[in-house]
Amino acid sequence: MAEKANVIVKFMLSARKRRGICFFSATIFIITIFLFFLSVILYGQHLPGRRLALLFALMGILLFFFSLWAIYSLRKDGYVGMIISDEGITDLSTGYRIGTVLWNDVTKIKVMDDLENLNYKYVVLVVKNPNQYIMQEPIAIKNDL
Repeated sequence: MAEKANVIVKFMLSARKRRGICFFSATIFIITIFLFFLSVILYGQHLPGRRLALLFALMGILLFFFSLWAIYSLRKDGYVGMIISDEGITDLSTGYRIGTVLWNDVTKIKVMDDLENLNYKYVVLVVKNPNQYIMQEPIAIKNDL
């Protein structure tokens, strides 16, 4: 009996989404440079708001490096947004790295409207044990369940 070949379908991120991430990064960089120079001017003249401007500039630097990390991660993954195989589905577009959701765990597939923009719809996978997938996610920003 011949083995069945594993079918893998990859969906790439749209060029619009890629450009949007780069535009966001460039915008944050420009705003950060402006805030940094503003804080230098305010510090030189001992004007109020100098510490706040410096704080925003430092937050901008962190946000800029985060956006560079996101661009690097997307490039490393080859701008793949989603992988669907016989085994399951892997979503790389959201930044949450929970791995592959196995088809055996999926109990229902629903299409839901976006609450903020009715032109968009979401595909929602209802799984048997969602806590298992939440715990697989490597980022420590999780609610205690």
